[in-house]
Amino acid sequence: MITKDTIIGGSVATFATLIMGTWAASGTVQGYISQIAANTLSISAIVTSLELSRIDRQIEGFRKELRDLKRQLREDPGNGLLQDQILEVEDSITASLLVRSCIEDPQKEVCK
Repeated sequence: MITKDTIIGGSVATFATLIMGTWAASGTVQGYISQIAANTLSISAIVTSLELSRIDRQIEGFRKELRDLKRQLREDPGNGLLQDQILEVEDSITASLLVRSCIEDPQKEVCK
């Protein structure tokens, strides 16, 4: 025979089961969330490293071009076009160095 105590006992047991299930699920979800956060930081570090490598290669290319232009200018000192190109390449190097420093430390005043 089903009594009032049986119904209350069953309800309490069901409620306790729901609480324990929710608690266990939240623990699992918290584990997944912390893993996702760690993965996000790892991916961010990899992307930053790749971006810095790309900029370093770009700067090295500009420096090589600058050396070539300066060599050409020594051979033809009166060439105004070469002088203009040298200024443009020097500006490109400066801009790339600024971008690199902002990737390394986005909190710098110049990066804001």
